[in-house]
Amino acid sequence: SVVTWDNMSSRANSPEVHTRLANSVKQIAGTSAAVAALKHDGSVITWGDADFGGDSTAVQVELSGGVKDIVGLSVAFVAVRDDGSVVTW
Repeated sequence: SVVTWDNMSSRANSPEVHTRLANSVKQIAGTSAAVAALKHDGSVITWGDADFGGDSTAVQVELSGGVKDIVGLSVAFVAVRDDGSVVTW
């Protein structure tokens, strides 16, 4: 289970993802103002400031499964998929 908190000015609050973070989180990565969680089923959940990777809707299909690793940089995330392909947002 994952517990989150934030500085209200960072817009990285996660109430919309609390239920999805309740179990099966394998890895957490962060940028300056966003967070990504890789679940054991290979899916990725993101939240926080959209300008820092908190909005992953543009790559939602690629993050719905088959991800084996995530890395947070200053303002973006990188996901490595099981087939070796890379997804950035």
